[in-house]
Parts: sequence; C-alpha cells; structure tokens
Amino acid sequence: MEMRTATVKRNTALDIIRCFALFFVVSVHSFREMGYYDAPMQGTAMFFMTLIRTVSMICIPLFLMLTGYLNKSQQLNGKTLKKLGTILLTYLLASVFCYGYSVTCLKQSFSVFEFLQNLFSYSAVPYGWYVGMYVGLALLAPFFNTLFRNLDKKGQQKLILVLVFLSIGPSFLNLFLPLAPDYWLSLFPFAFYFIGAYIREYPPSFSTKFYVFQLCFVCVISGYYNFHRAHNGAFVDGMVNDYHAIAHLLIAVLFFCFILQWDTSKFSPGFSRFLEKVSRLTFGAYLVSWVYDTAFYGVLNNRISSVEQRFLYYPVMVFAVYTASLLTSWIITKIQENIEQILKHLGEIPKKFTLR
Repeated sequence: MEMRTATVKRNTALDIIRCFALFFVVSVHSFREMGYYDAPMQGTAMFFMTLIRTVSMICIPLFLMLTGYLNKSQQLNGKTLKKLGTILLTYLLASVFCYGYSVTCLKQSFSVFEFLQNLFSYSAVPYGWYVGMYVGLALLAPFFNTLFRNLDKKGQQKLILVLVFLSIGPSFLNLFLPLAPDYWLSLFPFAFYFIGAYIREYPPSFSTKFYVFQLCFVCVISGYYNFHRAHNGAFVDGMVNDYHAIAHLLIAVLFFCFILQWDTSKFSPGFSRFLEKVSRLTFGAYLVSWVYDTAFYGVLNNRISSVEQRFLYYPVMVFAVYTASLLTSWIITKIQENIEQILKHLGEIPKKFTLR
C-alpha cells in the first residue's frame, strides 16, 4: 500500500509490518461484519473484542508510517508517476472484481456510467477511499520531503508536534472542552507520514520489555475506556476511537518501532522471500477483502445470531478472509503484470518505426 523508492534496500521487518497491517485491516472490518457496534458492551467477550478492535485500528497508521519511512527521499518524476500508475491499475482490476461480485452474487445492477462514476470517485471498491487519499499523498510527498529535509531535528519535531496537535490532539483534548481546533482532523495522514520519515532518520532504540509493557498499557487503558463509556449500551463512536485517536497513534508508533528492531537476519532466505511476496500483495488484498467480508460473514451471521458466539469464530474468519484476499490479489497482480507488459510492448512500437 505504499511505494518503495529504488534506492531503499529491502528490509524484512518492513514486510512483517505490512503483513500485520493487512491483518489488522481484515480484523477491524470483522467487527463491523459481526455486528459488534450494535451489540451492548457487556460481558467478557465484548470486552476482549474491544481490546482487539483497539489494536486493529492501527492498520491505516501503519501503512501511512511505512509510506513516510520508505519515501522520505522520493521526488516527483517519471518513476514516481509510473508506480502511481501501477497502484491505479491495481485499483481498476480490484474494482472490476468487486463489480462482478456485486452483479453476479449480490444481484445488484449498475450501468456503465454508474460504474465509471464510482471508479473515478474511488468508490467502485467499498474500501477505495484509501486509494483516493493515497494518490494525493503520493503527489504531495516530494514537496513534503523537501520541507522535511530543510528542517533540522528540532524543526522536524516541531512540525510533527503541530500536525499531531491539529489532526490527533482533538481526539483527547476535546473530550470535555473544545481545547483544540477540530477543523484539521483530515491532516492525520500527513502526521503519520512525517512520523514514519522521522523514525527512518532517527530510529529509536528501546528494550523489548519497554515496548511490550507500553503496548499492553495503552491497549488496556484505551480498550477499558471505550468499553465502559458505552454504559452497557452500544459502542460509542467518535474521535477518541478513530484512526486519528491519540491511543492509536501511540500503539502504532510503539508497534512499528518494536517490529523494526527485530533481528530478521536470522530468518531463512526462503521465509524472507515468502514475506516479501506476501507484502507485495497487501494492497490488492486490502481492496478485494470487501468481497470476502460480505460473503463469509454473511454465512456466519445467518447461522449464529449472538455476537458473542460469532466472536468464537473470529480467528477462523479473519484467517479465511486474509488468505482468500491474498490469493485474489495474486491473480490480480499476474493480470496487472501482463497488461503492463503489453503496454510496454505497444510503447516500443513507435520507437521501432522511428529507428527505421
């Protein structure tokens, strides 16, 4: 879900983060599909579901930090636009797949005009909002990088703090009184982008115990708060538990740095290659996972009415959606590669005539 520059040496830890990020995407969507948000926040099962949801909400922040980490030196040139074209082609193929599923399995009808309208508004895939956000981020990233490079360490820290204050600060500062402006909440992708770039520049080094303790502490506190603020009613949605919540910022940064310091040199070459191949499929898998969310959870929910009982199947359902989405993404990737080869060949034809 993020573009790598050619100068970046492959880091297996980043592939692990990307694989986890996709897992968290599939996980957080499972709660919506199982009816978690409409069920009363009562009992041990619902509390554990709240804890897992809290952790899973770092999926988008992880992808955004990966983008900043990998592209801090990126420039706006032909290579960048070509990679962006690959992203859009994947989106197009995923849209066709989701459209086909909607028509054949869900018996929905769309005109060609409606499909094209949805395609260009990044809604042809229900999870396509990320593509629309990412296109803008990819185009702005080179200019962000110029700004970031021309700041010293303190200047970079101040920039990140201002962005965090504007886009993430309201999630906790405004719980009781409007202490921070909430107009700039949509800037949160920029905050996470620069945090990723900063971690690349100044990688932190703490003990494993530190990361584990801090992760558990923040997850439990945030999960406990979100569980009990419902007062035995339905889940209370809002800034405090969205992607730009302060708790998810802390968990995402801790988790990112924790995985980043893993010694992956001990991994076998085969396992490292496997992680690389899986990580390259995560973007397409994210887009098509909606199909399997709809199909698999539809079967589960028809057979089991209780949300608590559905939660018992959480590991199986998440694994099934995760695996099916990756396999579909692999097929889409093969089709995409063939299309790119054809386009490349067609692009070389005028050159041959020119040389003659």
